[in-house]
Amino acid sequence: MKNKINALGFIEVIGLAAAIEAADSMLKSANVRLLATHQTDPAMITVIVEGDLAACRAAIDAGVGAASRIGTVLSQKVIGRPTYDCEEMVTSLLARSNDPSWRIEMTPSKLAPPDLTQPDLTPPDLTPSDLTQPEPASVETEDLTQPDLSQPELTSPESGSIELDPKSNDKDLLDFIQESKSGLLLTEITKKFPKMNDFRKRLSRLVNTNQLVLKRNRYFTPHQE
Repeated sequence: MKNKINALGFIEVIGLAAAIEAADSMLKSANVRLLATHQTDPAMITVIVEGDLAACRAAIDAGVGAASRIGTVLSQKVIGRPTYDCEEMVTSLLARSNDPSWRIEMTPSKLAPPDLTQPDLTPPDLTPSDLTQPEPASVETEDLTQPDLSQPELTSPESGSIELDPKSNDKDLLDFIQESKSGLLLTEITKKFPKMNDFRKRLSRLVNTNQLVLKRNRYFTPHQE
């Protein structure tokens, strides 16, 4: 029948040197036996000792102090009088740790660094067709052509107009002006006699011969003054 384990002591450290220093210090300071070492990570090692409860506690205290001087202690634990199931679990884990098939092989493919290559920052190839200038927007300009200054077409005389014979005397013209109480403008006279030839000269002649009087651009007969 296999002897029952009285107590278990665990120290988890970082680094092989710290693990060796902890194991050496625990075995020299107390009546314990090195049960096994368990590597959970390439840099993390657990040292396991067994013995009575007081011896395991003294060994753990000594191992933590020694490993802390040269490395880092992650955790520590003392299990007194482990049950049968706990003992079987510990021995099973230790057996697996000694089996190379249960070890995690840290291959270069699993430890490959991330891709730190710089992205392609070269500018795109712009062909001359891509650099064509946009067409300028058409600007609508106002029509600046000169206005039509041609003389208006003379229409037929209005109804009521009087046509004077150039060879006749000025009696009809004088009578028409005399009928107006406030005198007549030149436009009013030409409107009444649209076909009178050289009416400006005729009016000037009548003014010079004192048959008409021009005041404030209005023509009067001497009897109207």
